[in-house]
Amino acid sequence: MKNLLFAILPMLMINLAFSSTKTATITAHCYSFQLTPLDWKDGDVTYFTTYDGTSGYPYNTDGKVSGEVKPSSIGSTTYKVDYIGTDAYGVRAYGTLSMGMPSHDSNSNGVLDFLEKEKSVNANVTITEIVHWDKNGDYSAPILTARFSRNANSNFGTYLLTYSNGTDVTSYNFTGTWYISSWSGEVQYNDESNLSLSATSPTSEGVTVKVTGSGQYEFDSETLSLGGMTLTDGADTIYSKIADLSRNGNTYSGQLSLKDGEVDTSWVDFANWKVFITDTNDYDSDGIPDLTDPEPTSSGNNETKSSSYVPPGGWYWFGAYPWAYSYLENGWLYCRPASNGLYMYSVQNKTWSLYPHQN
Repeated sequence: MKNLLFAILPMLMINLAFSSTKTATITAHCYSFQLTPLDWKDGDVTYFTTYDGTSGYPYNTDGKVSGEVKPSSIGSTTYKVDYIGTDAYGVRAYGTLSMGMPSHDSNSNGVLDFLEKEKSVNANVTITEIVHWDKNGDYSAPILTARFSRNANSNFGTYLLTYSNGTDVTSYNFTGTWYISSWSGEVQYNDESNLSLSATSPTSEGVTVKVTGSGQYEFDSETLSLGGMTLTDGADTIYSKIADLSRNGNTYSGQLSLKDGEVDTSWVDFANWKVFITDTNDYDSDGIPDLTDPEPTSSGNNETKSSSYVPPGGWYWFGAYPWAYSYLENGWLYCRPASNGLYMYSVQNKTWSLYPHQN
């Protein structure tokens, strides 16, 4: 009987695809923030737009600007933005502002506190201005400082700008607003490596928007690799690039880049984000979430198993690891190696057994 069973086992077919859906949570923080136009109360208005690295006329699309202030590099506290100063007659000057933003990261998660919605902000910021063009030929560097403030759990804050031209002791204060993009929601995934997300956040205009998207992912126990996803708010569609998120406990985090974060402008802006996916599902309680440690099942893609190796103990190893067949149970076993041996899950009995390393 044993020999007959071993002879026919290579011809057995089993299914390995997964169909159950589970839910995790997601948060995303943009590395850039946004400044709304600054009204100088005398008819002059300064508009802000994405830093382009040149001394030419700043980015704009038919007068539309982004307001984006972005770091000089990911993780830097030096932030840059181009500006366009206007008066009643049109453009009067343009140039670049460089800001030394606060470096606090109280929870050491790689997101500076001033960008994290859950954190409050009350910090002094130094600002350096470089004038690229001025219609009056005034290329002097004014003295600029600002105090940025924002309440915890709010995307919106204010800043008090202090301006002095350096030629007298008089300084002037002006108030503006700033905004951070911070999204939160849910991720649903299944063991066919399909992932979908749904997250919400208010826009800089104060309107709450829901973003949905889907894509594929790959994984090992320590890394979650997201394929390019298609995201939409119901009006616009944006696309993400491939991202690798590293696991720490039950949370996966890393940088996610968009091909373009704001499709209403003709240039790339608001493209770089820090993403956190937290999964509390852990079917075998081994500390590795089910997102990268899927629960075994015996349904799926009809793949033939074959092997000439006959291990001891009444079970048979086949070519399609991680599956083996137990003739004692007349059922399939799912195998997972660990530092202390080989764990085997009985699909029939729904139990785990440990085969320790042999000395």
